[in-house]
Amino acid sequence: NASIILKEVNFTQKYVRSLPSPEIETKYTHEYVNESLEQRISRTFDVTFICLGDGFLSMSRYDDAIECYKKQYHTIETSRNSDDFLVLWALIYCRVGKVFLMQSRWNEAYHAFKRQMSIAESCFDKCLKASALIGIGASFLGLARYHEAAKIYEESLILF
Repeated sequence: NASIILKEVNFTQKYVRSLPSPEIETKYTHEYVNESLEQRISRTFDVTFICLGDGFLSMSRYDDAIECYKKQYHTIETSRNSDDFLVLWALIYCRVGKVFLMQSRWNEAYHAFKRQMSIAESCFDKCLKASALIGIGASFLGLARYHEAAKIYEESLILF
């Protein structure tokens, strides 16, 4: 039993590291736009806190990364009228969920990805929705809810 559990934990950790980055997902989702989404977002919003959070994440300073992502959320909250607001909001939740997965904080990761999912559904973005489903599936794996994880992964595959 211990070897099976260790194998599952190793798989989950390997999987978390291989989660697609929001930049790649967004690139493919919005490839029809001449100006990349990231360029539009950085022109529309000050994304300093996301950049700082990504830096902290690369140094394994997870709490600092989450703090920066939360600060970014609060800086964009006043710009709800922008078309890119929802996408940026979803990307922030994706990053927060990924950090929680890296820390084995499964329930918190699940809730972050559920928020990303509801945002992705409201802006009809398949890639953001698939990313959220993959994150939810990884959360279920961490919580040893394997049947639910399998269903979620199947749902993410159906999107494409």
